[in-house]
Amino acid sequence: MLNPKLRAAQKQSAVQRYLGEGEAPAAPPAEADQEGLLERKSYCILRGRLELLPSLRLVNRQGRVRSFDYSSLTGVNLDSPEALLIHFEGRDLFTLTITGKSLDRELLEALEWKRVLWIRELDDLIAAGVQKTEPDEPVVTGIRITKGSVSREW
Repeated sequence: MLNPKLRAAQKQSAVQRYLGEGEAPAAPPAEADQEGLLERKSYCILRGRLELLPSLRLVNRQGRVRSFDYSSLTGVNLDSPEALLIHFEGRDLFTLTITGKSLDRELLEALEWKRVLWIRELDDLIAAGVQKTEPDEPVVTGIRITKGSVSREW
């Protein structure tokens, strides 16, 4: 039985493959297959893979990046369709408050399954443009990080 991915190699004899003669085997598929990503303006979700992601990456309006290790994720709560609370507990206790529109759909479930690669905070002008052109697309307009009991805009 021929495997379509290995068709070129299976048509060659072992000697031809060893000597590098005949057809070259097909290139392996790219690791970052676009079908496995669900990329929105505000976040990116990894789909269809079994590997675990090491961390959740946050990008604020100014372009600063902060990562939180998924191994310290203790819970995700939905306050309303416009507010998600993400709890991390390690050396310190952190609560991330993600605000925006339609966050109760795919983002909530993907966070529960630790499948979100990154979340990006959009400024008001870009968020309004996204809502105008694609009204059903979820949008993140705020990221607030609370360490212990001290809350601050990040």
